[in-house]
Amino acid sequence: MVRSPAYMEVAGKEVPMIELVRSLSGRQYPTDSERLAEIVQTVRGEKRTRAERSALPGALVGGFFHGMAAAQMTRLDANYRVSDACAGCGTCTRVCPRGNVRRETGTTSWHHDCDNCGACITWCPRHAISYEGMPNAPRRHHPDVTAADLMWESA
Repeated sequence: MVRSPAYMEVAGKEVPMIELVRSLSGRQYPTDSERLAEIVQTVRGEKRTRAERSALPGALVGGFFHGMAAAQMTRLDANYRVSDACAGCGTCTRVCPRGNVRRETGTTSWHHDCDNCGACITWCPRHAISYEGMPNAPRRHHPDVTAADLMWESA
């Protein structure tokens, strides 16, 4: 089975990477739910932000592991599959933050610039997209976020 880069084995236990980074930083920072308004404002304004210095140890460790994972990401999109349930609505193309998913000649394809965020799987209204080698996990997202919040304009 393919292991998600969002997890790491620590002392024989699989730990979400974000928990590891938070524990290494030595402090507990607000959760994404507590910072939702700030995050939405930053994304909508297309603002770039710097790493928070108060979490520097965690940011350094996270940055190191992110760099290692990012090198592998471009190859991971070869494992996405689209079933016959696809209606060709294009939701997957509009929620992909990298513009990596495309609909061409009636076929959905990925173009090797993937962050492996899973937005295409999460927001497909027909549940037509899967990732080979991974069980069909429940689709999760913040209840206050809709697919429309994530849609990018077609270029």
